[in-house]
Amino acid sequence: MPINKTDTLKLALNGEIFIALPMRGLWWPKRKCLIISDTHFGKDETFRKAGVPLPQGTDDESLGRLSALLDYTCAMKLWVLGDFLHGAIAENTPFTRSFKNWRTKYPKLEITVTFGNHDRHQLDKSILQDVEWISEIKADGFVLTHDSRLTNADFVLSGHVHPVYRISDSRKSSNRIPVFWIRKKGIILPAFSTFTGGKTIFPRSEEQLVGALDNAAFKL
Repeated sequence: MPINKTDTLKLALNGEIFIALPMRGLWWPKRKCLIISDTHFGKDETFRKAGVPLPQGTDDESLGRLSALLDYTCAMKLWVLGDFLHGAIAENTPFTRSFKNWRTKYPKLEITVTFGNHDRHQLDKSILQDVEWISEIKADGFVLTHDSRLTNADFVLSGHVHPVYRISDSRKSSNRIPVFWIRKKGIILPAFSTFTGGKTIFPRSEEQLVGALDNAAFKL
């Protein structure tokens, strides 16, 4: 999944430059950091445990898109803004095996995850190799966390909401596009997982939406 520079979009956020990327990633050049949110790894396994027959493969698809973003940016850090996992997982499951193999491709990559509401189900987080778990990240005047409602910081990068924008093709059909939701005091990232629902956003006049499809990031 190659990415071209023309597929990306430069964003000025609170005095810093970020790059909105296709495939739902946000690049912070100054920090050499790729930022994503709401990966919901292991969701298909969680559903199957509950008796819902779902096919495997969503996690491998997400890891493939993540690899494309890391290879394009040459990131040294990966920050995940919560809901890294969808539910509790055990060692030696399809996802933990896939993640272990994927991790060997990026042995020097620093991975930090801010706790999300779904992550609380995973009590033993040591089974995920070389992942740091914290409540929030503070960097250059920004706070990065899962849910922006839980902090009073001046500018917050967060997830949790899974923002989407609905574009109607006709009276009978419409498409929902995952978006970066840029607000006065922060930006809410789209869910990185494609196996999630979303909250339809109706932006105010001072807000901006940036679409994030697999082939491009673009203003709406």
